[in-house]
Amino acid sequence: MCAIKKIKNECGFALLNTLLFMFFLGLMGITLATIVIADKRMQVVTVSERQAFYAAQSGIEYAVKGIIEYALNNSNMNGLSNYTETVNTGNGSTCDIHLSVTASDELTITASGKTDNNAVTSTKTITYIDVSNYAIYTTGEARRMRTIPSGSVMENAQYLPRFDLAELRDLARPTQYYTGNLNLNAPFTFTRDITFVERNLIFGTYNWYNQGTYVVRGNVNIQTSWLPMGTTVGCIFQPESGAQFTSQWNFLWRSLRGGIISNGDLLGTTIWWLGYRFTVVHDRDRINDLMQYSVNGGPLIITDSEWAKQ
Repeated sequence: MCAIKKIKNECGFALLNTLLFMFFLGLMGITLATIVIADKRMQVVTVSERQAFYAAQSGIEYAVKGIIEYALNNSNMNGLSNYTETVNTGNGSTCDIHLSVTASDELTITASGKTDNNAVTSTKTITYIDVSNYAIYTTGEARRMRTIPSGSVMENAQYLPRFDLAELRDLARPTQYYTGNLNLNAPFTFTRDITFVERNLIFGTYNWYNQGTYVVRGNVNIQTSWLPMGTTVGCIFQPESGAQFTSQWNFLWRSLRGGIISNGDLLGTTIWWLGYRFTVVHDRDRINDLMQYSVNGGPLIITDSEWAKQ
């Protein structure tokens, strides 16, 4: 009888141990499942927050591109003050964009990227130069030059618009691309889009009227003309450092209606004591005929930018 009782006691202890083991095993399973579920939720939150951040970044880039395109047809940014737009940034996210004009050369972009569960707001303040607001824009000096309106000159500029010269060459080819000098001596010259000159551009003695956009890697020389009031309608761009723009003495003004963008010095007359000087009549649209091909896609040079994540 004692042996039978002993066996029953041992069975009872074994059953109790088994039940306790199963209880703790179940408890561990529940705990592990809770941890896994919580981790999954954290991962979802992290992915959602990241998507919202990327949406805000995309909104900033979209706004900068839109600002530059806006500048192609508008001489100031006041029309963008308090502008708002909501854009779809993909993967179920959107971005609310708000623009603020904070100075004559400064804009602040606020972009709020949103997903179903998260929102991230970023701001970017950009400072810019609008090259097309100047009749003459140069990294050098402009001496004895006349502009209309008066004073429409940016000298000693720290920044020059960036262009892909290979693209400009392709735009000029085959009929308006010159590997050497280009001497315009006919009374009338009409060109479409871009004329690309690898060396020097000379406006000759008998030249009177021209129309076109000229990219000149060398110097520009305006010779003394036999014909009064000669003019060029368009834009002249000299991308190479140290390039020279020189107008010889002319009895009556030679002029350019459009603009000059140069990486060197300009001289409006070789006889300083005579009043007749090369004149640039500012025409924003003619300048933007060139600036639309800049790396930025418009006339703005972004000189500084500051990010802030809220």
